Amino acid sequence: MSASDLLGLTVAVTADRRADEQLALLGRLGAGTFHAPMIRTVPLAAADTVIPVTRKVLAEPPDVVVLTTGVGVRTWIDAAEAVGLADRLVDAMNRAEHVVTRGPKAMAAALTCGVEVSWDAPGALSAEIVDYLADRVSGKRVVVQRDGSAKADLADTLGELGAQVVDVPVYRWGTPPDGEPADRLIEALVAGTIDAVTFTSPPAVVNLASIASERGVLEQVCSALSDESLTVAALGEATCAALAELGVDADVVPSRPRLGALVRALGDYSAQRPTVTVGRVMLRLGAAAVVVDGEVVELPPREMGVLAELAAQPGAVRAKAELRRKVWADAPDVDDHAVEVTVGRLRRRLPDSLAVQTVPRRGYRLIASLD
Repeated sequence: MSASDLLGLTVAVTADRRADEQLALLGRLGAGTFHAPMIRTVPLAAADTVIPVTRKVLAEPPDVVVLTTGVGVRTWIDAAEAVGLADRLVDAMNRAEHVVTRGPKAMAAALTCGVEVSWDAPGALSAEIVDYLADRVSGKRVVVQRDGSAKADLADTLGELGAQVVDVPVYRWGTPPDGEPADRLIEALVAGTIDAVTFTSPPAVVNLASIASERGVLEQVCSALSDESLTVAALGEATCAALAELGVDADVVPSRPRLGALVRALGDYSAQRPTVTVGRVMLRLGAAAVVVDGEVVELPPREMGVLAELAAQPGAVRAKAELRRKVWADAPDVDDHAVEVTVGRLRRRLPDSLAVQTVPRRGYRLIASLD
C-alpha cells in the first residue's frame, strides 16, 4: 500500500464517531473525501436511567456481565465515576463468573477501565454471545450493557434462556439532525459520482436505507451500492449482515475489525483498479476525476463520461452520435452541439500530455500529445 493508492478517487464516510480519524487516513492515501454521517450517538440522562440501574446492579452483583460496545462501556463507567460508584462497579464486574464482550472495541474499553474479560465474541456478533452463554446463564444474574438499539433484544434472548437479566441502556442511536449530508450521499450514489463508501456499523446501513426509503429512492440506492463501479467497504460481520439485508455484498472487509485495517484494505483493493495507457501516458479513471501520470484532474459528470468513453478505446474514433447515446442517455433530446461543447471544455481541463483529437466528419479520439 502506498500514499497514492486512492489518488483521484472520492470516498464517502458514513461514520459519526472517529470520522475525523478515518477521513485523515483516507486523505493520506490520496482520496478525496466527504463526510455523510448516517448515525449519531445520544447519551441517555445518567440521573434518570444509568445511575438507578447501576445501583440495582450493585445491590445484586451479577454472575455474568455482557459488554457490547466500547462507547457504551466508557459512557457507563464515566457516569458511575461522576457519582463515586465506578470503583464498586468495576469490582462487581471483576467478581462475576464471566465477563463477555462483543468484539475488540468493547474488549479494549473494558480492559482500559480495569475490567478483566473472560471471553470475546470473535465476530463481534450478539448471536455468538448467545451461543457461548446458552448453557451458562440459567438461573444466573446477568447484566447486559445494551448497545444503542431501541429494544433490549440481547437481554430478552438471554432471559428466555433462564437468566435473571438486568438491561443497562446508556445511549441510543439516532439519525443526524442535519439531513443535508445524507441527501448529498444519496444523490452521489444515484448519480454515480463517488468511487467508494465506508460503513463501520450496522446502524449506519439501516439509517441510510431508512432515509433513502423516505426519499423514495431505496431501490436506486441499493442498485448503486451493488454496482461494480462502486466499492463498498464494511467493518465487521454485523455491518456486512446489515448490507446483505439490502441485497448488497461488501467488496472490502478487513480481516481485523479495526479502522486502520479498513482503510488499508480499501487502499489495497483500489490499487488493483485497471489503468489505461494512451501512448506513453497512463490514466486511472474514477467517478469524478482522472489521474494522468500522477496528476489529479477533477471533471464534471458529462466531461468524465466523454473521457471514459474515449479512454475505453484509446486512439479509436468515436462518433458524436455514439457519444451522445452513451453519455446523454438520460437526455435523449440533446443534439451534437452538446457533445461539441463538452469536448471543448474537456480539452481545456486535460493536461498537455493528452489530447482529444477531432477527426473531420467522423468524430473524436483520445491520443497522447507526444505521439
